[in-house]
Amino acid sequence: MAELDFDFSGIKNLQKNLQTLAQSGNLEGAMNAIVNKMGAVYLREAKKKTPVGPRSIQMLVGHDSKGNPKYETHYFDTQNMRRSWFMDKPFFHNGNSRNRLTLSVKVFNTSRYASYVDDGHRQKVGQFLPFIGTGWQGGKVHGGRLKKSWVDGLDITLHAKNVVENNANNIMNSGFNAWLRSVLNNG
Repeated sequence: MAELDFDFSGIKNLQKNLQTLAQSGNLEGAMNAIVNKMGAVYLREAKKKTPVGPRSIQMLVGHDSKGNPKYETHYFDTQNMRRSWFMDKPFFHNGNSRNRLTLSVKVFNTSRYASYVDDGHRQKVGQFLPFIGTGWQGGKVHGGRLKKSWVDGLDITLHAKNVVENNANNIMNSGFNAWLRSVLNNG
């Protein structure tokens, strides 16, 4: 007659871990961390895609008495739109159905012209602007007239949204696994 031995310590540990998970109220903290990470990825991508122009340009302002061109240098704070990206704290709200709560985070830009850069804008054809022209590479700008009635947007927010959506599963899995390890190791 053979004697069979079974080791049930693994099952007892599993039962203990499941009880720890059931009693853990920390899932909300893990969800906050995951949504914060998604918001941070969105914020990083939006900032990376936000354009930054030259720091200064020289504009033709006339000619001196000998007929030589006279330039003035104008300095610009070109990082304004990039520095204007912010993220709020995650918040719960009613989702798309009656019995569902959704955790969201709001990422936004406070620059007054951000929507024009992102979505595109109209412009007045023929309007003279002293800071545009063909001399950007040399740093000297003579001014120019607008030629197109519509300027396409850069789709900054769409790009950031797509990056987050493409990486959402990885972000959620790593966040949930980190939470699971912390609960099971502390339990």
